[in-house]
Amino acid sequence: MKNDLIRTRGNHPAVWLVLWTAMAAVGAKSASVGPDSFGYVATDVTPYSFVDISSTGVSVLAGADDDKALVNLGFPFAFYGLDYTGVCVSSNGLLTFGGCNSDFANQDLTGTTPTGDYPTIAPFWSDLSFAVSGAGAVYYQALGQPGDRQFVVQWQNAYPLNGSKGVTFQAILYEAGGRIVFQYLDVNTGAGSQTSNGGSATVGIRDSGGQTTGRALQWSYKAPVLQNGQAILFARNPGPIITPSVQGTPGNNGWYLSDVDVSWNVSDPVSGISSSTGCSTTTLTAETAAVTLTCSATNGAGVSTSVTITVKIDKTQPIVTFSGNAGIYTVDQTVAITCSGSDSLSGLASATCDMAGPAWSFPLGVNTYPWTAADNAGNTVSGEASFTVQVTFASLCTLTRQFCTKAGVADNLCADLNAAAAAAARGNAKAKAGAIKSYINDVKAQIGKSLKADQANTLMNLARAL
Repeated sequence: MKNDLIRTRGNHPAVWLVLWTAMAAVGAKSASVGPDSFGYVATDVTPYSFVDISSTGVSVLAGADDDKALVNLGFPFAFYGLDYTGVCVSSNGLLTFGGCNSDFANQDLTGTTPTGDYPTIAPFWSDLSFAVSGAGAVYYQALGQPGDRQFVVQWQNAYPLNGSKGVTFQAILYEAGGRIVFQYLDVNTGAGSQTSNGGSATVGIRDSGGQTTGRALQWSYKAPVLQNGQAILFARNPGPIITPSVQGTPGNNGWYLSDVDVSWNVSDPVSGISSSTGCSTTTLTAETAAVTLTCSATNGAGVSTSVTITVKIDKTQPIVTFSGNAGIYTVDQTVAITCSGSDSLSGLASATCDMAGPAWSFPLGVNTYPWTAADNAGNTVSGEASFTVQVTFASLCTLTRQFCTKAGVADNLCADLNAAAAAAARGNAKAKAGAIKSYINDVKAQIGKSLKADQANTLMNLARAL
């Protein structure tokens, strides 16, 4: 595979266009295929829950093209009757046991013998590359506890041949029952690309010699039948497929902000459903930190499956309480309004409602500011709070002393203010204006001396408001 974004392998573009157009006409894939001669069946009637390990898993094959990596599973995985503890991961979207196949030329699993004839799991076998700008890597990680472990292999942003963007998908190998799940986060490779939705990929599983023994189960071959958000399960007698549907107003962190209706889709593509319990529709109206619901079903072969979900409901806004608001402040005082929020169910996520600073730094008159609070469920509450800032002769004198670095100068300035206050008390507007003018002139004379320029401007502006 070449390192440029739009690449060819010697295929004529016209031939590819005809092939892709033909495959696109196939339409959506049916819900199940199989069984093969070993008893594997495949179905896409299975829950999709992408297990993103791109930030927690081990990274391999970054920058690789047609390459492979041998990795340890961490537990025995049963596949076509044999247990394997290691697997070979190919950059081209497949897994093999007992050897490696990094061939970019994907094949029909039911009619040909791939390189090495190895047991193969192919979630998206195609000509993929991580050796292009913007490509990611393959990640793998073992999860769970002994007896119920899963091995996840994730191809993150792998670029297909002739694709203008990468694909992201994963294969999950289950210790319990040897189940295999393919999950497709993004299989759209760009407008008009024949590689979109698996249009150039092989999807399925096979054993050694599978093309002659019938031990091969192919979901698709060069057909654009995959979808974003799709999961495909491969298993021997996998049991009932149970898919919950939760309807309500979703909030944050798994919470719902409204009443919730829970329903279940129960099916078995192989042997049908013989019985089920707890699978009727339930309406939840009460607020709750956690309520669990379980649907259990048994198929015609006697295999049982249970699925449990947890629902959290918080419909109540957080409570916000204010403290420290004096209502009216003079310019020499300090505004220190704080709030505390609480939420008894999901807990408080944030509260933006504090207002603090010297009163002179706020505009004179009524100051209104918005506040908001949110809980962890996503309920929000908001409003406005207000306070008033006033200037008086006495408060301006006090502020003058706070700003002025020379006590004697501050005394003289306050004398001007006291004279203005006395004139105002007598009702002598002319004398008041003269005293205020004298104060302003004296303040201006102290710029760069006992007063900084910004302090002097503040004092003069406040004096003009008296």
